[in-house]
Amino acid sequence: MPRPTLAGVGLLVLMGLVSGPTSAQETPAPAPVPPVQALNLSATSTDAGAAPNSSSHSTPKWAGEARTPGVGFEPPEPRFSYLLGAGLRSSPNYSGASGNRHHISPVWLVSYGRFKLSTGGANALLGYGAEMGGSGATATLLSLRDLQLNASLGFDNGRSSADDPRLSGLPDVRRTITGRLGLGLTLGYGWSVGTGLTQDLLGRDAGSQVDTSLSYTWQVTSRTRLVLGGGTSWGNGTYMNSHYGVPTGASSLPAYQAGAGFYSRSIGMSFTSAITPEWLIYGGLGGTQLRGPARASPLAQRPNSVSANLGVAYRYR
Repeated sequence: MPRPTLAGVGLLVLMGLVSGPTSAQETPAPAPVPPVQALNLSATSTDAGAAPNSSSHSTPKWAGEARTPGVGFEPPEPRFSYLLGAGLRSSPNYSGASGNRHHISPVWLVSYGRFKLSTGGANALLGYGAEMGGSGATATLLSLRDLQLNASLGFDNGRSSADDPRLSGLPDVRRTITGRLGLGLTLGYGWSVGTGLTQDLLGRDAGSQVDTSLSYTWQVTSRTRLVLGGGTSWGNGTYMNSHYGVPTGASSLPAYQAGAGFYSRSIGMSFTSAITPEWLIYGGLGGTQLRGPARASPLAQRPNSVSANLGVAYRYR
């Protein structure tokens, strides 16, 4: 079995240090963070453009009130929250496939303070405003009004040759555990940027990836918000060759060695709408375009793909 990479071991040590002491001694409470403007989900609409610290802001009437996206990050508070939901999702069989699969995709999150365990996308549904975070176990290392740094552990399911006829004869992309460092910055007026480094911690087929994103959040009504965004992704040689390479003689496809490079760019929109303080509906539509070494791969039957989802969720905060 391959030995864990040095970057992966370093990330695990960093998360261990941040998690604090394991003894019964209580960890000191985080420093106070200036309050951010709240999104009023009451039946009476309010001015979403008011100053973040305006003293005229009314007390929220709904227990499920969310923070205003793009204004500031939610400070870690010692409280328990969770979210459970599911939706229909349509996406390519694999990156570059000509066929799509349609399935039910669960979404869930459990959090306490700066620690979360979740599937992808659940952070935004819970209503943490500009707060970032992917799937897996996440710890908030730093949370300021306009900046947040997270570390997380996730599970990469890899890819099976049975996922699509085009992959027949190719080796499977092995499952592995990944570590990620993510940095988010709010720019004001609904705009935010983010970047992250994902590393295969077991030295398997996931390699290293870097992603960047830019998004704009529009508060359509007091209960509904729309997020527009785009991003790009880069992969090292290990990631690119395992996902887009074709070994010699493995299949009827021509052999192809994929090198490191930017492999995709994407654009999309998503919405969240509160039906009640606890129940909400969510959905999204996005497009991805393969670039560079990924686009040149024999596996890239359809370099431009579309994904969509629609679901319902229950949240407790």
